[in-house]
Amino acid sequence: MSRLQAGLEFFALSELNDRPNVMVDGAPVESTVLTLSHWPGSPTPPALKQDLSTGIVFAWLRAGARWAGRRRLRAEQTVVTTDHFDQDGLAGVYALTDPAAALASEDRLMALAEAGDFARGHDPTALRASFALSRLAESWIGPAPNPALDGGLHRTGLERLPALLAGSKQWRTDWEEEEEFLTDSQAALDAGAVVIDERPDLDLAVVRAGGVNWRPASQLGRRRAAAVHPVAVHNRSARSRVLVLSPPRFELYFRYETWVELASPAWAPRLDLSAVAADLSAAEPGPGRWSFNGVRATIARLVPEPGTHPGTPGNEPGTSQLAPDRVEAMVTAALGAALET
Repeated sequence: MSRLQAGLEFFALSELNDRPNVMVDGAPVESTVLTLSHWPGSPTPPALKQDLSTGIVFAWLRAGARWAGRRRLRAEQTVVTTDHFDQDGLAGVYALTDPAAALASEDRLMALAEAGDFARGHDPTALRASFALSRLAESWIGPAPNPALDGGLHRTGLERLPALLAGSKQWRTDWEEEEEFLTDSQAALDAGAVVIDERPDLDLAVVRAGGVNWRPASQLGRRRAAAVHPVAVHNRSARSRVLVLSPPRFELYFRYETWVELASPAWAPRLDLSAVAADLSAAEPGPGRWSFNGVRATIARLVPEPGTHPGTPGNEPGTSQLAPDRVEAMVTAALGAALET
């Protein structure tokens, strides 16, 4: 059995020391010989393109050495790395460190990657694994300030992954709170307490959630407060733009699918909402300000700025004194005008 068949060894970025490497779900570095990533502009072989980096890894495992990179990949010298921590990257790294085990669990690894990157899916075990890995990353304290440079977080994730994929309840406390949030969100949608109104002309889903408590939800390997769990929203709407109306908090975001390079049909392009942020700020009757983090952000968001009102936690959008119908009217008018230009 070749080393490639047996699996490559994982090295963190700080450990590479110019070792030839396969970069999974990230941007290549000087010593990268092969990139398997859905990031924009990645030199991933076109024939291997998939929506998720984990899918690209599986495509490459099946293709073998036909795509060996800009320098010939030699299994006895090459390692696997990634430049950040999230579920898609970890699943892809795992598939290269243990190809046989990964191929036997391909469906669940793909479901984990989808849950982590796109916040959607229906496999309870994969969702639990995603939630637990985000909680692990949130609580991780390592020797380096950036977990991507500290191999400890990735190695702990890789060690736990087989048990998580098998449905182990060992880390139940890391996923049960978020699973309850998802269950509550699904129930609220079923009961009509939360409503999703779609505007196909704007490729927009308007989530009417009322003044609910915002709770932590996972995506891209971290947790961020949300009014409704994004998995509950994304499972029911394929719109690329989501406007959440939960006064006094609001947010409009472009889904992550609009940032990566997809093999499936492309989603609607992002729009620069900087002018809308300025207009909303000017319309505020109080001191509140709105901000847009830019079209190049992994998840582009238009939100009231955190901290503009007392008591607003830093991981939630700030609060606004505008009425929800005013926010909706200004946002939809701006989206409509942008699409006409």
